[in-house]
Amino acid sequence: MPTVIHKTKWFLYLALITFGSTYLYMAIFVGLGEKQSHRIRQEYLRSVLRQNIGWHDHEGARTSPSASL
Repeated sequence: MPTVIHKTKWFLYLALITFGSTYLYMAIFVGLGEKQSHRIRQEYLRSVLRQNIGWHDHEGARTSPSASL
């Protein structure tokens, strides 16, 4: 009987270690993903705001062949 209790404790410890390491892995992965997506959004906004909006008043007013479909 002591071997069953010993093996049960072993599996319980293994499950706790697995849970802890998986939680840590996911927390790090999600945090880095959010940080990277925030950085990409900032760069995109900077890029959009740097564009010359006046260009669209003259060049963007032309009709393209695909617009007439």
